[in-house]
Amino acid sequence: MANVFFSKGRDNNFLDPFHQPINWRIKNPDEINWQTELFLVDQTLKSLTPQQRQIAQYWGTGELSAKITAMIFGLGEKYRLGSPHISRALGYSNAAINDTFVITWFLKYLWDVARPNQYGRNLSTVLITPRFPSYPSAHATIAGCSEILLSYLFPSESA
Repeated sequence: MANVFFSKGRDNNFLDPFHQPINWRIKNPDEINWQTELFLVDQTLKSLTPQQRQIAQYWGTGELSAKITAMIFGLGEKYRLGSPHISRALGYSNAAINDTFVITWFLKYLWDVARPNQYGRNLSTVLITPRFPSYPSAHATIAGCSEILLSYLFPSESA
């Protein structure tokens, strides 16, 4: 039997395990000033250091969940955890990432927001951008989910 952390209700809303509506803390794209955001993206791209570009390339290429999994194994070895503890951490992580993907991809296609380089065609991006909606960012939501989970499982590593 699988754990269910949320379910889909009527009218495209999601319910918590107690069947109460979940109020997500994410802005509706209709409330975002995309011109201002595009300006910020452009300024950020122009000011990136080589180290920041390297970090973006590391985290932005390849399968993010594989990198999180490797972190869990590394932390398990560091703290000399046994297989049951590592398996439990992997189970929690994979379940949380799965749930995060479900919500993220649902909202991506519900809102269908173009990518910054589709608005500002002269942006020189660090990474090749895929051809699916940009908002919300799957990398950002998975990173946020993983940060919370790993900070809980390995509190001394939360910084």
